[in-house]
Amino acid sequence: MSRIMIVDDDATIQMELEEYLSHMGHTIVAIADTGVEAVETAEQTKPDLILMDINMPGEIDGISAAEKIKETMETAVVFVTGFGDPEYIERAKRVEPFGYVMKPFDEKEITAIIEIVLHRRKLELKLNAAHKRLEQANLRLQREINEHKETEIALRESEERYRSLFVSTNDGVCLHEIVYENEESVDYIILECNPQYESITGINGSDAIGTLASQLYGTGEAPYLEDYTEVVKTGKPASFEIYFAPMDKHFLISAFSPGRHQFATVFK
Repeated sequence: MSRIMIVDDDATIQMELEEYLSHMGHTIVAIADTGVEAVETAEQTKPDLILMDINMPGEIDGISAAEKIKETMETAVVFVTGFGDPEYIERAKRVEPFGYVMKPFDEKEITAIIEIVLHRRKLELKLNAAHKRLEQANLRLQREINEHKETEIALRESEERYRSLFVSTNDGVCLHEIVYENEESVDYIILECNPQYESITGINGSDAIGTLASQLYGTGEAPYLEDYTEVVKTGKPASFEIYFAPMDKHFLISAFSPGRHQFATVFK
């Protein structure tokens, strides 16, 4: 059952409420007879429900005590009062209590209001918990969106730097993809090349892109296929100096693998 705190300066009312609530199976965690004591005790005991008399002696009345308690806790408050003064009612409404019990009361009335209030509080706690989970999910989603945007910006800047370097470098640069048959490399195709590739090789870039190396270079077999396949397979860069007879030129070539089945060559 629930943990309930009684706040009333009338000892008779305290005993009646304690008897009713105990008979219902609830636990009385504390009894206070002033507003100040109510605030301090509620903070210590954290009850599920407080039955709070409005007209209390001392520095603060029951309404002010309820306001202070609700600032830091989700405890349900039910006002118990013998006053129907409109001023009290308006002040009490601003606290948004879970209910009112007018004095004098009987056990049936207390039982009904307690059951209704506790059920409402249970539903509100579930709703608040769901709302918090939703807020947390929204925060995570917003963080992921921001991270994605930052990644996109960084990727775009990286691509722009790569493109600038790709176009402006004095070395020939060419991106290729290995062609396989029965899991064996048999050729490679040119995917992209920079302007210096054209200057160094004398081959037009538009003719090279999309063409098999064996056909492009007229060698029957793709030049240095075994070396490039090893670079793609192991992911380890390689450098070598060669004489390429079909062009009657010497080349210093560096090769690396930027992605699956791909290799890039930088040469001069």
